[in-house]
Amino acid sequence: MLSFLSVFAVSLLHAALYVACIYAAVALGPPVDGNRDHPLVIRRRMRGAIAATLLSLAATALILRRGSHGFVALMGLDPRRALASSGVSLLLTATLYLGPLTMDHLDGAFGWDRLRLSVGQALRDPACWRNYVVGPITEELVFRSAVVPLWVANGVDPLVCVLVSPLAFAVAHIHHAVASIWGGEE
Repeated sequence: MLSFLSVFAVSLLHAALYVACIYAAVALGPPVDGNRDHPLVIRRRMRGAIAATLLSLAATALILRRGSHGFVALMGLDPRRALASSGVSLLLTATLYLGPLTMDHLDGAFGWDRLRLSVGQALRDPACWRNYVVGPITEELVFRSAVVPLWVANGVDPLVCVLVSPLAFAVAHIHHAVASIWGGEE
């Protein structure tokens, strides 16, 4: 059993690892002229995010394995429930977008031909893969499957877990604000 401060520190370490792996993946490769949206930089950052995710999951599994917890289920990675969980998530996401898509269709802005072209372009765009596939999946795995179980396994009240664990996610994204400030953006 870890103390509250230890769990908080490990959560922040997951955030730091995630960001460090993203920047290390870019820095360790040949120099690239361009910003974070350059296709080569995007691919490197995605590799870094995947590496950080695997390291975070392994670290959490090792920590939880020391206890008497079923760590795979606690991490939400139980393969017996994966299909049902994915189906529910897909249904909820589709429902969320049903309203805006209906309004776009009624306004004439949405058509199947346009959607087919847009999907084809998106599948070839590294930024879309980063923003809609790799980023969300790796962040969910790190900040839900790796961080939250540490809090739950150590007996933290669920309300406190819901309120405090997102701080690790926020810390992992503070580098965007720092980059904007240093870069002179507002």
